[in-house]
Amino acid sequence: MLAAIMSSVDSTLNAASTLVTMDFIKRKRPNTSPQALVRIGRLVTFGCMVFAIAWSPVIVGFDTLWSYLQSTLAYVAPPAIAVFALGVLWKRATGPAALAGLVVGHLASAAVLALTLTTDFAISFLYLAPLLLVISLATVVAVSLATPPPPPEKIAETTWSLARWRAESEDLRTVPFYKNYRVQAAALVAITAVVVGIFW
Repeated sequence: MLAAIMSSVDSTLNAASTLVTMDFIKRKRPNTSPQALVRIGRLVTFGCMVFAIAWSPVIVGFDTLWSYLQSTLAYVAPPAIAVFALGVLWKRATGPAALAGLVVGHLASAAVLALTLTTDFAISFLYLAPLLLVISLATVVAVSLATPPPPPEKIAETTWSLARWRAESEDLRTVPFYKNYRVQAAALVAITAVVVGIFW
């Protein structure tokens, strides 16, 4: 068990340092030497560990680990879900709107978290998640309508359309059912529903 936990922690720290060094530092400063990237990666890893240690008293304040995980997802996930859903389903969504939705959504979640930690204010994650989702959705819609629409050729491959659905359905007719991702997704949803129903 300890080895599994350590492996998960190691993987998380490695992913965080790689994300910062390769996706941000290296992209912004392509000429950064490998030695400098290693030093930055070590600093990021150290910073993540310090943050985790400082955050641990917050985890202790929850009744169960399950409650903590659900609450954490309620704070973090809604802005990303709002941006992804509108980006895929709405052709009018724009890049600046996506960034605004993420920023406003996470600022709202940070404000609620600060209130929860510093006052007697409390809100269930069952209410918090939809509230943050609505705030993020409203932000993305408002900023999208206030900014120029994206070029059709830029979003052609990333937004859903009925025509693409029909074309893909024709392609999937030749695929065995066990390799059809739609069947796999439906099976996953069904299995999840059964597991949740058993342990509810």
